[in-house]
Amino acid sequence: TTDDKMAAAGGNMKADLDRLDKEAPALHAGMRDMLAVLRPEYGYNSSVNIATMRYFAVTTIRLRPGQEDDFAELVKMQNAARDKAKAELHIAAFQVIAGTPSTTLMFFRPMKSLAEYDLRIGPRVREAMSDDQKKKSDKLAADAVMFSETSVYAMNPQMSYVSKEMIAGDPAFWNRKVEMAVK
Repeated sequence: TTDDKMAAAGGNMKADLDRLDKEAPALHAGMRDMLAVLRPEYGYNSSVNIATMRYFAVTTIRLRPGQEDDFAELVKMQNAARDKAKAELHIAAFQVIAGTPSTTLMFFRPMKSLAEYDLRIGPRVREAMSDDQKKKSDKLAADAVMFSETSVYAMNPQMSYVSKEMIAGDPAFWNRKVEMAVK
């Protein structure tokens, strides 16, 4: 069961979190702990080789209480339009369950380069909608979303603790950590 898997991973995860907690003051000016669960129904084409990604756009959305159904309908409309527009896009969605209000969602968009922002995905997705869909989408977003903010982060092998499998996915990038530390 999922609970058994979480319990089994608990020891390793706790050890990793304890180690990161000790190292955090040297790496961060500020920190906030949150727990979140994967919400695949809110994602889009989320399967991607993370080892080859260099950036993440992270969008945090806070829903108005009681508006989860409207938001789910909005995401379905957007994903259908993304399909129609052939959007070159990967999004993994999570709902925060501790550390901030439970109506908080986080969307992680991995990118190989910042040039992916030049693909005009948002306008192309909107163009793939009919006028009625655009109006409905706008209303659902206005009714459901209280707050939205996007930040972009760069992967840095010097500051990353990744698995051997992740390193094997792109050793030239991830092994730079060792090379740079030696220099």
